[in-house]
Amino acid sequence: MVDPVVDWSDVGQWEAVYRPSSDTFFLCDGVKQLEPEFPVSPTIFEIGSGSGYVSAYTRRLLMSMGKSSFHFSTDINLKCCLKTKEICEKNNVQIMAMRDCFASNFRGIIDILIFNPPYVETSKKELDEAIEKRSIEASWAGGVRGAEVIYDCLRFIVQNIHIFSNDFMFILLLDQINSPSRISKWCQSNGLKMMTILKKNCQGEMLLIVKVQKQ
Repeated sequence: MVDPVVDWSDVGQWEAVYRPSSDTFFLCDGVKQLEPEFPVSPTIFEIGSGSGYVSAYTRRLLMSMGKSSFHFSTDINLKCCLKTKEICEKNNVQIMAMRDCFASNFRGIIDILIFNPPYVETSKKELDEAIEKRSIEASWAGGVRGAEVIYDCLRFIVQNIHIFSNDFMFILLLDQINSPSRISKWCQSNGLKMMTILKKNCQGEMLLIVKVQKQ
């Protein structure tokens, strides 16, 4: 059993932190599917960690196989960083949770990057306000086509490609509304390649797990 232990009865804890939901569990399915491609003793970095459920799951999965790994996470919402640390500690896994945008202040080499982005289509104003407040709304407000933060993250990777190992893997969740084909073309034009790994209809949302790597 690698699913993290969570006190689901404490409903108040989700007032400021995104509650693990069908998209969260689907991203975990993607991590499990791609785990055989992970390098030995990888450095794994989750951005937008929210509750920390995915990071805790990833570490527990690798531990169940007797594999070592090093885990880091960031979120712009401080309450998410604290919840990530709490859930990981309750599940006896170690992670360095930091308040940051993407991995802007990370000094090291990343092998595996994981992101469940804010992918809901909203107005640009709603997205800007969510980021400015660093509130729970930032966990879903994605701007135009729900893809603005996704493209910001991809630009961060391209502009900081030196912090990613040669065989690095970006495990990314997308919604069909994000226009995955456009994202794939953007990747192709910017030294990256994208491959769809899984698709699933989750509560009316057509979600995908994609793998992005260097060309």
